[in-house]
Order: sequence, then C-alpha cells, then structure tokens
Amino acid sequence: MNMHEINQEKRRESDKIKDKKHVLVFDVDGTLVDTLPHIYRSYTKAAQKLKLNPISLEYFRDTYTQADKFRKHSSMIGVPEHLITEFNYSVYEYFKQEIKINRPKLITGVHETLTFLKSKGVDLRILSLDSHENTCYKVGEDTIKLFTEILPHENEKLPALIRLKNQIAGSVFYIGDCISDGEVAVAAGVNFIGLASKHSFSSERKMREFILSNLTNSFEVSTPLRIIAFYQVWRGSDGIF
Repeated sequence: MNMHEINQEKRRESDKIKDKKHVLVFDVDGTLVDTLPHIYRSYTKAAQKLKLNPISLEYFRDTYTQADKFRKHSSMIGVPEHLITEFNYSVYEYFKQEIKINRPKLITGVHETLTFLKSKGVDLRILSLDSHENTCYKVGEDTIKLFTEILPHENEKLPALIRLKNQIAGSVFYIGDCISDGEVAVAAGVNFIGLASKHSFSSERKMREFILSNLTNSFEVSTPLRIIAFYQVWRGSDGIF
C-alpha cells in the first residue's frame, strides 16, 4: 500500500467515526439545574431533625459522593450507622419539599448548549437517580424535549451506562458535577466531562483532583457552554486529543 492509499484509508476511517451517532448523557442536579442550595438545606434540616452536628457547605461539597446509595457520604459527614437510612430518607423528603417550594432554575448556558448540540445531531440523554417525575419538573418542559430519553437506572448509574455503551456505535460521554459521576463513567468505560463550578455538588478542587488522576478519558469544563467548544474540538480531532 502506497502513501496515497494509506491516506485514503485514514480518511475513510475518519469518515466512519464522524458518521457514528455520539451520545452525551447528562446528570441533572448541579449539572443542568442549580439544586445545590436545595440539597444543602435538606441535609441541614435532616441533621436538625435527628439532632446531629451541622456541617458547612464547604465540607458538604468536599465530601459529597453518591457511592453506596449515598451511605458513604452520610457516614463521612458524621451520621451514625444506625441512623443513616432514616437520615437519607429525611434528606430526600425535605429535598422534594424544597424543589416544590423553590423551583430550581436551569444553570446559565444550559438551554443554549443543549439546543446547539441537538442542532448538530448529537443524541442527548439524562441519567439521574431522582424520580422521572422530579427530573422532568426540575429540568422543565421546554428543555426536557431536547432529550431522547431519561435512562432507566433502578437507583444504580453504572449498569445504565454500561447498557448504553453496548448499544451505541459512537462515543458516549457522561457529563456530571460530582466525582462519583466520574467514577461511574470510568468504571463503565465511557468518557467523562466534569463540570467544576459554584453549582457543582463536588467542590471545584475535588473535581480537578479527580480529572488530573484520570486524564485518559476525563475532561473538565467550568460552564455548560464550554461543552460546546469541547465537543467541537473533539469532533475535529476525530475523537483523539
């Protein structure tokens, strides 16, 4: 095979990559909608109810994780083992009340980002551990229409991402705001885009530490609009940085 034929083969392979449907999967809380104030107030109320020591917002964000169905985080912030189930139930009940009283707002740039990606033929999906009803309510009717589906999860993100990866010919990206989102993406073998902003449940410092330790397939953005620039660069490089 001469150089001309080699270049032609490379172009054909490049075209194959660009013809594949790529999927961007979004977390919701702290990624699409600003619910950090709601969840922190819910934690505070649950701690008061059970007469536990309060925690600062900074410590909440530095320790936040969804691992082990939130039990790990509850333990890290000082909830006794025998109270964790009751504490987590109380947090979720307070959270449902919070979002009904103060409906969360989309994070700045989210709708514009999703609209642009949709116009480019990107398949957009949602993966959140909240209920389908709460997810639609938080994201809003106009924005939820931009998504192909809300992925079924049975309270576990990892199996949902693995199933999706096995169904998709193109690349899969999971966009989230906490390091446990990144851990799930890495375990599933999909790319991770970590949103490190004041709205993120994990602190900016913790997110950057995670990204730096997983540079092969993890990337950091500071705002939703940065996802557009990232995706354009990724597409232009044929998926190789």
